[in-house]
Amino acid sequence: MTYWCGAASKPAPSSPPPPSPKPSPKPSPSPSPSPSPSPKPVPKPSPPPPAGGGITPQSRGVFSELWGTAGEKFRPGGQLVDWSYSGYAGNEQPIPSYPAQFNVRDFGAVADGKTDCATAFQKAIDAASRSAFAATGVAVLVPAGRYALLKQITIKNSNVVLRGAGVDKTVLYFPSTLSQLLGPSPSWSFGGAFLTIVGRKVDSSTKANFMASIIADARRGDRRLKVSSTTPFRVGEWVRVLASNPGNRRNMRRSLLSLEAGLRAGAAVAANSSTAADAAARFSAATGRRLTQQAQAFSTDIPVRLFQDPYLQAAVAAAANAETAAAQQTADEGPEPDRADALSVDPVATALAAEQQAAALNPLQLDPALLAAARYSTMALATEIAEGAYDPAWLEQFTSGGSSGGGGGGEGGEKAPALAVPGSLDYYLYGDNPAVDSGANYNVFPSSDHVRMASRVAAVGKGWIELERELPWDMRTKWAPVLHRFAPTVENSGLEGFTMEFDWSTFPGHFSAQGANAIALYDAANLWVKDVKVLNSDNGVIMSGVDFVTVKGVRMDEAKSRGKTNGHHALWTSRSADVLFTDFWIARPWTHDLSLDQFAELTVFSNGGGADMNIDAHRAGSHSNLFSNVDMGAGTRPFASGGAENRGAHSGANNTFWNLYGDKQLALPPCDYGPLLTFVGDFGAVKGARRRSLLQETSASGTAQSEPVFAVATPGQPTYIPEEAAMLAAQSEAQSSLLAPSSQPSAPAPAPVDALLEDVPLGVGAPAPTDVPVEVSSASTPAPSAADAAPGSGGNRDDRADALAAADCPRVGWYVERIRSSKAMPLLPADLAGAQLALRQRRRASGN
Repeated sequence: MTYWCGAASKPAPSSPPPPSPKPSPKPSPSPSPSPSPSPKPVPKPSPPPPAGGGITPQSRGVFSELWGTAGEKFRPGGQLVDWSYSGYAGNEQPIPSYPAQFNVRDFGAVADGKTDCATAFQKAIDAASRSAFAATGVAVLVPAGRYALLKQITIKNSNVVLRGAGVDKTVLYFPSTLSQLLGPSPSWSFGGAFLTIVGRKVDSSTKANFMASIIADARRGDRRLKVSSTTPFRVGEWVRVLASNPGNRRNMRRSLLSLEAGLRAGAAVAANSSTAADAAARFSAATGRRLTQQAQAFSTDIPVRLFQDPYLQAAVAAAANAETAAAQQTADEGPEPDRADALSVDPVATALAAEQQAAALNPLQLDPALLAAARYSTMALATEIAEGAYDPAWLEQFTSGGSSGGGGGGEGGEKAPALAVPGSLDYYLYGDNPAVDSGANYNVFPSSDHVRMASRVAAVGKGWIELERELPWDMRTKWAPVLHRFAPTVENSGLEGFTMEFDWSTFPGHFSAQGANAIALYDAANLWVKDVKVLNSDNGVIMSGVDFVTVKGVRMDEAKSRGKTNGHHALWTSRSADVLFTDFWIARPWTHDLSLDQFAELTVFSNGGGADMNIDAHRAGSHSNLFSNVDMGAGTRPFASGGAENRGAHSGANNTFWNLYGDKQLALPPCDYGPLLTFVGDFGAVKGARRRSLLQETSASGTAQSEPVFAVATPGQPTYIPEEAAMLAAQSEAQSSLLAPSSQPSAPAPAPVDALLEDVPLGVGAPAPTDVPVEVSSASTPAPSAADAAPGSGGNRDDRADALAAADCPRVGWYVERIRSSKAMPLLPADLAGAQLALRQRRRASGN
């Protein structure tokens, strides 16, 4: 066996922060010190956990072959993605501290823990939003005390922060749930909250922001893009790369609320029934709206019933129908609008067009926070319900007898990989590999963007533009990629400095949350949530459709245990990019502690931990995310993940797990967890009963290929196998091959089991070794049989996972670097994203 040992050395000193360009021209408070390039792990906290990330320089440590001692081996477009932009404002300015110009007590709030202060809070926020101070940033102060809030509070404008006096001083008490306020709904398991920041949905269908189409294929790591027109672009301007999946748009005309799992309701509540009348009265009291004849018409002809309240159901159904029609129109017309629109650079005209489109997509003018919650919770629901995990009583109640069919879940589900259309974006996000599940129904969310990334324009040339950031994925013209202005309608707003407390109750179950939901962020950018404690919540901090968000210093706790699990999602993101969760603590296990769903990408979870954590990769193509320096606690369920099986493997491509640790060594997940994954740290063997015997057989046979297999990009070379080859492989049941970049270290063949590093004792309290052994595993095993690779073939899923496990899952392109570390000799950098940011700052300061 060959080992690579990192020499102990002092890290390079941090350099000054970069110049101040940022995603939007907002206030720039005095900068904070840049992160240290060589952080150390957070000490294992015991409640109360430590404040701050615990990142300090180290002089001794062991280093990964992917990083080196100071980042000299890191190459964007290589094995590791660049996560240095994940966080507020791309980490190019600190979170601002706005002056407190408004006080909720001036609007009638009383800190007695009994008087409903929701109206006072909302009036204070609305007044701040309308004030001249909002142009540069304004805080609404919530002084110390206990405030009862019986309604939802929403920030719908930029440059507004709701600020308490501190976690231990300001308590926001919520005696009701969303079910009590707005009626029961399965949506409350996935969306809606009592504190919400919300903007308008902005995606590739928002043609007012269209700038150009990408007209030539680009590779992972590229920055230069050939475009249909360079006229709209300016150096320094922020743009967004978007791509959907036109090859899979076979059923575009279906309503967004028509869940593919087979929920076809025809259910209707008669407008004159007592149930509907009561619900309408309750909704009217809560919102000030009245159920109109138009709403009654919508409420009696809808594809699936998500809400018992007739007005809410009608408004959501109307919006879903409008969005579906708009998506179909976009698909029919193609990505490029009329030339006059495409070349328009008038910000007033662009804003007006966006306003008009937003109004058309919300016919009954539902509250934006509720509309966003309904939209994204419906999509999340679609990733769950095909599992057959819902109680039949729920199906009967909400669908009038609808079936949970749809396949792919539970016993009797598919036993072999199901494939999205070869060559499609979904297929690519699962590694262009027929050995990987990429979606049973070839139609994973056909009406939405599947990749998104914002970047500055660094240069403009003849027929091309150059981005500041490298592409984290390939970009192929057949996916209809476009460039839009990065134009969030709400940004630079936040929540900070308080505790949110709900009444304690037992947690009712995985899909039965009552809506004791704390914080939601929807369709906005450059946001933050910091220094917040959440007690007794069903959902903690959840977000969808957002970019450049920092969630820092959040604590999840309960007055006492709520049961087997203590809530649904603790920290959750979907359909978002460049989100940073850091310095978090989850005191008791939730169903999903750290959760990624629906094409979440470029998300970082770092410098946090919990009592017994799980990472929930919830299928539906989440890719290119990072978990770094996370204390998994007891370590009994590190990769326990959910999601309906017809939505692909749990993890999409290029997720990285770096320096995870716990009370015991963490076993790697089964090989069918996902493709092209990177594991660096003290990990055990791949989970699976037959793994060790297979490893021994492979090692003894001498049949392992000598060439290591990597699935990463090299400039000028393909990142993955071409889709044409993948199509042939799927059709002929041939093996999939992956390309190896020459810049990566050579890896040894699999070692006998008795030589594995996980069998070598190295206690935390042991003396620091002079050299800490590092094992890199990425070698190939014999080619899979045609039967194994064929879509639709039979066999047991556990057997398939075990069969893939030899040599750390080479058939699905894993890179595993086992590093035995200790407190005296930690893995450095512990916080990979922080080290990447420091490296970017050094390179920018030096002009590179």
